[in-house]
Amino acid sequence: MKENKENEGTESSEKRIKKDKYLKEFGDQTSFHGFRYVTERSQLTIRRLLWFLLILACFGGLLFQIVDRVAYYYGWPVTVNVVVNYNNTLQFPAVTICNQNAFKASLAAENGWYELIDQMFSSHRTQGIEKYIRNSMYENISLETLYLNTAHEREDFIFRCSWKGIPCKQDDFDKILTDHGVCFTWSSKDNDYVSSPGVENGLKLKLNVEQYEYMPGPHNAAGIKILIHDRLEIPMVHALGQAMSTGANVFTSVQLMKVVNLPSPHGVCSSRELNFIDRYSQGDCKLDCLSHTAAKMCGCRHIYMPSKNDDFPSRYEEDCNCPVPCKSNAYHSEISYASNSKFAGKKFISKNFTEILINKLKDANEVTSRMDGDKFQKFKDLYTNFHTKLSVLEIKLLEDLTSLLSVLKVRLSASFNHLRSVCTWKKWLYRYQEYVVLKNFIRPRDAFEESNIHIISLAFNEYVLTIESNLRSLNSTVFLDTSVREFLYQQTVDKLLNRQEIVRRSQINFAQLGTAYREGVGIFNYTYDYAPRSHNDYAVPVYLLKESLSHNKHAVKFTNRLEYCLNSTYDILTYFKELVDKTYASRNLTEEDIIQGSDDFRSVMGSFSFSKAVTYYEVIERPYRILQQRYLEFEKICFSAETDIHTVEEAVDSLTETIISFNNTYFEPLHLISSVIDRYLSNFDGEKLVIGKQFLSGQMKNCERDLRNVLQLILKDDSDISSELNKVFSSHLEIYKTIVNDRDSFIYYNFSKHYDYLKTFEDVKEIIDSNYTELQAMITLYETVGEDGTAFLQSFTYLKEYFSAYNEMMDINNEFIKENFMQLDLYYKQMSYEEITQQKAYDSFALICDIGGSMGLFLGASLLSWCEILDLFIINLMLPRKRPQ
Repeated sequence: MKENKENEGTESSEKRIKKDKYLKEFGDQTSFHGFRYVTERSQLTIRRLLWFLLILACFGGLLFQIVDRVAYYYGWPVTVNVVVNYNNTLQFPAVTICNQNAFKASLAAENGWYELIDQMFSSHRTQGIEKYIRNSMYENISLETLYLNTAHEREDFIFRCSWKGIPCKQDDFDKILTDHGVCFTWSSKDNDYVSSPGVENGLKLKLNVEQYEYMPGPHNAAGIKILIHDRLEIPMVHALGQAMSTGANVFTSVQLMKVVNLPSPHGVCSSRELNFIDRYSQGDCKLDCLSHTAAKMCGCRHIYMPSKNDDFPSRYEEDCNCPVPCKSNAYHSEISYASNSKFAGKKFISKNFTEILINKLKDANEVTSRMDGDKFQKFKDLYTNFHTKLSVLEIKLLEDLTSLLSVLKVRLSASFNHLRSVCTWKKWLYRYQEYVVLKNFIRPRDAFEESNIHIISLAFNEYVLTIESNLRSLNSTVFLDTSVREFLYQQTVDKLLNRQEIVRRSQINFAQLGTAYREGVGIFNYTYDYAPRSHNDYAVPVYLLKESLSHNKHAVKFTNRLEYCLNSTYDILTYFKELVDKTYASRNLTEEDIIQGSDDFRSVMGSFSFSKAVTYYEVIERPYRILQQRYLEFEKICFSAETDIHTVEEAVDSLTETIISFNNTYFEPLHLISSVIDRYLSNFDGEKLVIGKQFLSGQMKNCERDLRNVLQLILKDDSDISSELNKVFSSHLEIYKTIVNDRDSFIYYNFSKHYDYLKTFEDVKEIIDSNYTELQAMITLYETVGEDGTAFLQSFTYLKEYFSAYNEMMDINNEFIKENFMQLDLYYKQMSYEEITQQKAYDSFALICDIGGSMGLFLGASLLSWCEILDLFIINLMLPRKRPQ
């Protein structure tokens, strides 16, 4: 038993020794760097442990790098390669050109569809479209038929064309239906490559957009819309095209760019079979899907949508999935403009073609003038206005207007006499107020000034010198006789007390003046003209008087300063009296005491004189000045009104004489042309161009001139009456505005029972305006000849301008060229193109290389190192080895 245990221990020890031997041999021989430091038992344990941890860390880094690279690989990364290829020849793209206006007026009228189209595309008439659609003559017309048969024609639209300097052929342009309407696609069938860049090696087009043939349609712009696209793509001109206006030379350089995309999983490009289109592109796919959806939802399609056998599939179960194509061509264009010079018109159109164009232009203008509802209605309105004004003028011109003028003269006289009486009474009131202010307010000031106020500063230097002298005498020891000294003392005190009393009374006087101005109550009560004394208080301009106390900063400042000066004067006199008492009692007077009082007195007197002058001017006398100014301004307004009244009266008399001497011998040519236009509007008898030339003839010009001269004689006098009456009206308003806004007269208005003057100006203005409106209405009745004459001449001018503009539309001039023609040059900018290709950025071999590199970086190993590990486990550890004998 014991022997067996010893044998088993020996065997396990031998196995462990063998394994250690195998590991050591593997560590010594393997290409994994650092592994031998782990398997070598002779090394320190700590060293072996550190190397083992280091190998584990590197192995972890290796695993992280492998996971990262594998994840990157399955992210299917791509790179974009941009290559500029230089070719000797490049195929020119297809060019689709559309007129911004979808329909040609003359063709629409020729087919009898003008009104239908006009109703369809005139937004303000869409409510009436149903009756046209229900009309039997429109029942079997499809939108496609409507567009194709009324669109601008190729031979008119494409005026001139050349490809690489050679005139284009008829079959170079295909008439197609697009989302913009009928368009023309240039695509040369047998010579579509260019070998050189530049304008001379491209497509040159001279286009006539035929604005004179424009009519309502789905688009409002004028000019063309162009799209440069791949020859096999359906052009979406409305969605992707570029708009260009007429009157310019447009240079469009083209640059080809080819794009190659990768399919899944590296990209998203793909293609699928379309229902209505043979070649796949993303735009065609979306259009195909849109067509299918329209057919599925409403059983219809738009004119530009593709179809097969003019029908739609009844069922469609696929989703609208339009991936990016794997290969596509894109054309980028750069556009530059140059306006045509004023000399370009002569070169643009040949003489022979000008005659043809004039005939087409004449027919087009005749058609649009008849068929275009707005144009026809405009002409009809102009003629109706002309005919109506002519009839009214003829009737009114020969009526006897003298009686109306007589009535007007009576009304004017009544209104003018009332205005004169208003002016007279208000001027009297102004004079009354001036008198009241002058006699009952300013005159008391003069009385106060005469009795008291002027004494305060009268000879104030002499006065203060006398006080100084008396003080010095009282302070002197020269007086031995006390009676003389007492007399001097008493005399000085009396002077000071007297002057103080004057100051006190002046204070009372100024207080009386302030109260009078503040309350508007006169101090005196003089009588003016025929007004009794009892009226004086009502005529006082209370607001003006009160306002004068504080109307500006000077009034407030110097009124307060005047009061301050009076108080200061009283205090200084008190100070002098105290000095006199002190000096008389003790002879204890210093020179500084005298100088202080004297300087203060002189300073206050100077300020008092100035403050009094300012107060008198800004406060006491201001109301009188303002009233005088008001009187003069009011008198000026009344004088202006009187002048205007006299002018109106003279104008009425002059106009009466003019009407009596007038005669009407100029209407026969007007009736003749009126009948011609009436037949044209009723039965389309004649041509508008011929009628226009007749209307613009010399006979009609003479008729207009003579009639204008006669009417101007009447209109001038009529205008003078109206104008001068407006002046009187303005003066009347100014007079009443002055009266009703004069709040200083409100009390007297009420007292004298002039209640109309107490109304607001708006109310008075309404009354005056009503009165003058009636007068103006009478002038309007009388002025029927003048106003209707002016209106007739204006209608004549409108019609003349209309015919002049219509005739000018036949002129093939620079303006016509600018509005209708344009030059379009398309060319390759350079004989190169960009090819943008998507490429796989990371494949399986790159993944293996990255893993091998990471092994070399972290473990210093390679793929063979992994084979060594397999060999270790399979051969040395897993498979039994033959024991040596």
